[in-house]
Amino acid sequence: MHNTTTVARHLWRLCVSLSLIAALGACSDRLSAWFSPVFSDAEVEAAPMPDRMRGASVSGFNYTPDFIGWFRITGPDGMRGGGPNIRPAPPGGRSGGGAENCCMSIPAVWRPGIEVTVHWHVEKVQDGKTPGVVYRATTTLPEYGELSGSMWAIFLPGDRVKVMVSDSTNGRRADIRPADDDPFIAHGVLDDEETKGVRAQARIADCASDERDCPPELREKNYESGLCKVGLPCPPTSKKEKSR
Repeated sequence: MHNTTTVARHLWRLCVSLSLIAALGACSDRLSAWFSPVFSDAEVEAAPMPDRMRGASVSGFNYTPDFIGWFRITGPDGMRGGGPNIRPAPPGGRSGGGAENCCMSIPAVWRPGIEVTVHWHVEKVQDGKTPGVVYRATTTLPEYGELSGSMWAIFLPGDRVKVMVSDSTNGRRADIRPADDDPFIAHGVLDDEETKGVRAQARIADCASDERDCPPELREKNYESGLCKVGLPCPPTSKKEKSR
């Protein structure tokens, strides 16, 4: 009788233990289901982070009769890059697209409202004497996909510009002239401060090769900038000659 009671007690304990294990297993399955990620590990790794940046080269097209000496694009999150000079477009055509500068950072994932500012130096009179001017415009970037290409500035008649990231897989090509009613085209305005700076540098450079009618203060700046150390004529009023 004693042995029978002992065996029954052990069997009862075993049944209780098995029931507890089964219940805990069910709970574990439920917890795993509740806390498991919506995406697989591979999908999470492949998904681009919204604030991630990537590199892009910078180039441009010119549909104007003006010479574009240089252009610069700036934007949020450290976006900053410059493009090459672009010769005037032939009548009814365009120029540019052959050269590009490396590189600038752009958001890897497009989001609405990415605002960029463009500065560009324009020579409307190409006589070798008339100085150019600098224009400035602010616009937003059109949508682009994850497999996009370069950053483009497209210069249009009337001091207008469009900035975009090429995305040929989705039909967003930079080599197709934008329609005049394109909402991403911005009108440039003269940037007086940038223009003054460019013209001052041009005067200093001119004094380096031709000192006639060169103000003394510019001669000093020319010497201090080191231009006379690279084979160009050194201004006669420079500190170098004063010390002799």
